Parts: sequence; structure tokens; C-alpha cells
Amino acid sequence: MVVREIYADAICSQCGVFYTRAQIDAWSSLAWLPGILDKTLIQGSGWVSMHNQDTEAFVVRYPENRLALLYSRGRSARRGHATALLERCELDAQEEGQTVLVTEASFLRYDPQRSALIE
Repeated sequence: MVVREIYADAICSQCGVFYTRAQIDAWSSLAWLPGILDKTLIQGSGWVSMHNQDTEAFVVRYPENRLALLYSRGRSARRGHATALLERCELDAQEEGQTVLVTEASFLRYDPQRSALIE
């Protein structure tokens, strides 16, 4: 499943500044372990972002008021995929009557002075 590939790629290609290799390997391996993401991916609702014919990013809400997953391939970072998906996710939630979306995700941003992702 392509979203599992994106999940693993996003972690492996963008988290080296913050995490050890062991932490990255453990986190990215969750994409392939049976049962870990299954319920969210099967029962959640979401969107993918494409460039040409390639899927570059995805977002999933599960349950309805929670932004569960938002990941982008490293090669597509800082190109607007996640922003567009977040906006679409928020619009869908509003149309479905949700007034709040919760998440427990980390916030990463790009510092052009350092040319690296920072917290």
C-alpha cells in the first residue's frame, strides 16, 4: 500500500535531525507491522496528494475529530502537499459537523538559515 511507503519514507528521510537511527528504524517499521496502522487506514477517511502520477503525501482522520496521520515523502517536503491536505481535511471535517480536530503530532518547520528541519 503506497501510504505505508510514504509513512516510512517521511520518517526515514526527514527525521534524522531529531532522532537517532534506532528511533527512526523503530518508528518507520510501524508502517509494515500487522495491525499497527490497519484500523486507522481502513476505517479512517482521508486524501492523497499527487505529483504527475506519483502519490507524494497523505492525510487520514480517525476517528472523525482526530487528524491521525499526515505524512509526505522527503522528496516532496516543502512543496505544499501537506498544507493542501490539511486544508482539505479541515474542510471535510467542517462539512461533517466537526468543530475541532485534535492531533498529537510534532511540529517541524524548515529554517532556511540552517537548511535543516527544526522543532
